[in-house]
Amino acid sequence: SSRSHSCMVEADTWRQHAWTMRPRAAWKSGTACLALASFLFSLSTLAVKILERDALPAFQVAFLPSTLCFLGTTALMQGTGLPYHATGSTTRLLTLLRGLLGAASLTLYYISLEMLPLKDAVT
Repeated sequence: SSRSHSCMVEADTWRQHAWTMRPRAAWKSGTACLALASFLFSLSTLAVKILERDALPAFQVAFLPSTLCFLGTTALMQGTGLPYHATGSTTRLLTLLRGLLGAASLTLYYISLEMLPLKDAVT
């Protein structure tokens, strides 16, 4: 009985600690970041399937998350004081290439979600 009481105390202490944890501490946990990313990615996939029923083209569907990502990244850069432009010409070219390839891959992923059943498109 004293052992079960100590387990209950430990569980209560853990719950209290989990709720009072600073948000920055959660970002230091790779497992928490991975779980959050997986959850948000699945919500994105669900949103695409819902928008697909409204017969929106994949390019329009890809525009919304891309715009939200751009606005969020811009806000974070302003908050941290990071520069908007790359310093070297090679860095600028690689950044532009990364943006173009990212936009293409996102659009193609959304096209696959439209054309394939959900179970085939995400595996």
